[in-house]
Amino acid sequence: MTGSSRQLLAAVARTIREHDLARPGDTLVVGFSGGADSTALLHILSCLPGLPLNLVAAHLNHGLRGHDSDQDQQFCRLAAERLSIPFETGTIDVAAAARHLRCGLEDAGRRVRMQFLEEVRLRHCAAAVALAHHADDQAETMLMRLLRGAGPAGLAAMRIRTGRHQIRPLLYLSRIQIERYLSDSGLAWREDSSNHDTRFLRNHIRHRIMPLLEKTSPSAGRHMSSTAQLLADDNHLLDTLAQAEFDRLARCSAESIVFDVQSLAPLHPALTGRIIRLAYGKLTGNLLNLTSCHINSIRNLLDDGPPNRVTPLPSSLNARREYGRLVVARNRPLAADPGEVHITGCGRFKLWDGLFLTVEEYSDNPRRYPGDYSSVVIDQDQVPFPWLARTFQPGDRFQPGGMRGTKKLKDLFIDLKLPLEQRRRIPLLLSAGRLFWVAGIRLGGPAAAASPNCRPVTVRLESPPPID
Repeated sequence: MTGSSRQLLAAVARTIREHDLARPGDTLVVGFSGGADSTALLHILSCLPGLPLNLVAAHLNHGLRGHDSDQDQQFCRLAAERLSIPFETGTIDVAAAARHLRCGLEDAGRRVRMQFLEEVRLRHCAAAVALAHHADDQAETMLMRLLRGAGPAGLAAMRIRTGRHQIRPLLYLSRIQIERYLSDSGLAWREDSSNHDTRFLRNHIRHRIMPLLEKTSPSAGRHMSSTAQLLADDNHLLDTLAQAEFDRLARCSAESIVFDVQSLAPLHPALTGRIIRLAYGKLTGNLLNLTSCHINSIRNLLDDGPPNRVTPLPSSLNARREYGRLVVARNRPLAADPGEVHITGCGRFKLWDGLFLTVEEYSDNPRRYPGDYSSVVIDQDQVPFPWLARTFQPGDRFQPGGMRGTKKLKDLFIDLKLPLEQRRRIPLLLSAGRLFWVAGIRLGGPAAAASPNCRPVTVRLESPPPID
């Protein structure tokens, strides 16, 4: 082994220790395509000084190149056997997967490969999957994402550790260093002819754009890789700050995440954007299809303007401004019109949304019922049976207590800052076509039991008891 190879092994071992990628005795699954990079990775990890590891070589046959793909698989099997490393393999039709996933071959190949590697990791109870990406890959990834309009998180490109179970021990090495190691160690590898197909964006960048950049600046790739690392560090700091603010401000449920606008709006736009991404990711499990346009549309909801504004989002979500609240939520199917319920006298009547209306005779001295209007005392002489329970209709008017005339029910809802979703489901009680109770909200003046000679009834709006 040459001096440069020993230095490279020492550098990789140092990287693994400094970033806590693996510890002595850990089991790692190595993504092994048979190409130059993964061949070097498997060999390097098998002989790291002072860092013994248990390795599993995992190869996925993509089935795209017929006999050549089968030859790649056989090459990888023999290479693993020579190193006495357990070998796992699988075969998948990537073209069919691309059609099923509705994405390109390159993206489909990456997705099914990562799924396969994770399945192998779980089967072997391995600490992580080791991937063979290096500094040149990092520069290419950064440029790809720049061309697609990525922000700082995207331009940070690949991390040396992704989540808990993906590591990239060679990320700080160049392609030239890796190829020199292969040559010095007398290692053969397989060349994938598709790596030269410039119809794929990465190959176009690798074989055409990067050589042009390096003619202008021979260190372009190294500088881009360094910039990606700086961006990764800054991005980690911003993510940490955003997570702290999200934990402080967000009220989360399975269906929605709610923020107070007065608390969220003053934050720096970069921070609010990340908080919005966290909300979206918490509800969907990923950030697929969420773009800067969506983020800007949600930020616009924080500005002063009409209440009850809505912006649609991918993955069947929406963001809406409800007066002083910003709500990111799953789209709820439009509820069917609950229709009408006739209240004929005393009894218990089922309404909608799990609500019940109970009407009982009132035996004590008639009085206004104190509280929140979920239970009221009503003069049935003023509002005789039968009553009608229904939901809001345009043009509904209401006479609040202490007011001689009527006002639009819509204006009452606006005064109370009730969200649209809530307005559409509130039970309204009418007698002879006259609205006398906005259930749980307001009682009309004429309906209140006030005179000593009235015939009062107690009316309660009830939710079903919780199920233990």
